[in-house]
Amino acid sequence: MVARPRQGEAIIFPVRHRPKQGSRGHYRVQMRHGVSAVHAGERHVLGIIFHNAR
Repeated sequence: MVARPRQGEAIIFPVRHRPKQGSRGHYRVQMRHGVSAVHAGERHVLGIIFHNAR
């Protein structure tokens, strides 16, 4: 899946794991992501860490 936000839009995504529904409930799966280079303009990033998040 490729997200292509337009100017002024934001994307929120998990950094390491995401929940997935299994036959015995939810479990963690690895989240893969990447960011392409900015060729014009600026990119602003905000990292928020949720400790002990459930």
